[in-house]
Amino acid sequence: MTLHVPCEISIPACAALLLHAVVLRRFEVDHFTLRLCVTSLAVHIAFAFAFGLTTATTTAASFFGTLTAVILIYRAFLHPLRQFPGPFAARLSKWWTVGQILRSDFRYHKSVVPRLGRKYGDYVRTGPRELLVFDVAAVNAVLGFGSRAGKGPFYDSFERSLHLTRDRTWHRQRRKVWDTGLKQLLADFEPRLRTFAEELVEKIRRVGAEPVPLNEYCMYFAYDVMATLAFGTPMGFNAGVASEEGKRVLAALAPVPWFLNTVAGATQELGPLAQWTAWNRARLVERQVMQNPKPDLMQYLLDVTPRGPAGDLDLLGECRLIIGAGSETSASTLVFILVLLGVHVEYQTALREELDATEAFSARNAHPLLDAVITETLRLWPALLWATQRVAPPEGLRMNNIFIPSGTIVAIPGWSLARDERNFVRPEEWIPERWTSRPELCVNRAASMPFSTGPYSCAGRQLAMLQIRSVVARIVREFEVVLPEGFDERAFFDGVQDRITAAVPKVQIKFVPLDV
Repeated sequence: MTLHVPCEISIPACAALLLHAVVLRRFEVDHFTLRLCVTSLAVHIAFAFAFGLTTATTTAASFFGTLTAVILIYRAFLHPLRQFPGPFAARLSKWWTVGQILRSDFRYHKSVVPRLGRKYGDYVRTGPRELLVFDVAAVNAVLGFGSRAGKGPFYDSFERSLHLTRDRTWHRQRRKVWDTGLKQLLADFEPRLRTFAEELVEKIRRVGAEPVPLNEYCMYFAYDVMATLAFGTPMGFNAGVASEEGKRVLAALAPVPWFLNTVAGATQELGPLAQWTAWNRARLVERQVMQNPKPDLMQYLLDVTPRGPAGDLDLLGECRLIIGAGSETSASTLVFILVLLGVHVEYQTALREELDATEAFSARNAHPLLDAVITETLRLWPALLWATQRVAPPEGLRMNNIFIPSGTIVAIPGWSLARDERNFVRPEEWIPERWTSRPELCVNRAASMPFSTGPYSCAGRQLAMLQIRSVVARIVREFEVVLPEGFDERAFFDGVQDRITAAVPKVQIKFVPLDV
């Protein structure tokens, strides 16, 4: 007896097998999802008109059913990463991670990731082609200047910018512009920073000893600083703020960049990111027509960006980076530092003694205890909680006798590395002295990388330190930082969510003048 398989079943099934073997296993198609969906729909409609709806539906079911089955079987049992441990569902789809993010209420890297490391070890498979690496050797091997690992698919999800690009050549050229611009601008920027810090302090003075909304004050300060650096003009604490809903969507979908790319392309003008997109576009248009005698970072970028739609899109991406990432990271760090100083009041006194012993304070100079307070806060509470993502080069990666195949997405969870007792003694404790008088508490300093490391490290690190030093020094010398009565430190920090940048719980703090 001969089994006859209709052509509308056999041919699509063979095509699906061929597509998986020749294309999907060899090439990254994350950012062609929308085009593939539109093409599939168009082909289905054409088949329906040519051969009838029943035949078209049977063909589609055969093709996509076979494709789904072969993908799942390959990922589960045949993939080069099959020998690495991890949750079984994670090897089938990154939607597992999305589910974990939502179930953990956006605390995936704070709660889920550490548990995975404790359960499965230093190399954990958390996606079809993703490894979560808790080995500190990965910092240099994957992120260092000598590494050939490139950025992962997440970095292609929105408009191109210094941060969101996988083009090494474009990034290298753009980084030179950023480094040159920031170096020249920061040389004369400290007086303007002092002005912003004084405005913040004056705002606190007007409130008196009443509690102030710390998150709001820090955010508006940071937005003014970044707007001035970027566009030459502050916004008087009336800056536009990224849509909270939009940031939640972005954080939840980041593990599935193929879907994020589709959503972003379809909803930036209509969905929850529309407000943030429109605000950045308006700032860019204003700056392009502005005749500004004061130098700003955008002028350096305008000078090297070709005019036209493509260039405008690059500049829009840079606007997002400067205003969004630059402001929110500094603001959250300021909140963390001031809260921790409120908890550990003895450090306020020690800081005043250090600052009072300085003849002329300058935020451009190093101050041992002040810098230790900042560095230790950034170790425990970095502004970016997400694991840094890189892709293994064609020759793969090898570290500590572990080989990682080509094309593997390697995610390095900085949050977990900085809290690993193999890297820091008493890692969960806030001890600024580990960076000054007690270096024995730092086993592997490289495990703390709040600004990342290597060629893709944060270009604004020096600016961030200037901002934070200026504000903390100015506040500590004039005020006693007092937390609300009954403040629960554990509940506050447990409330921090990872939405790409840290989402810090709202807190009211009193700034009591020292002469009272």
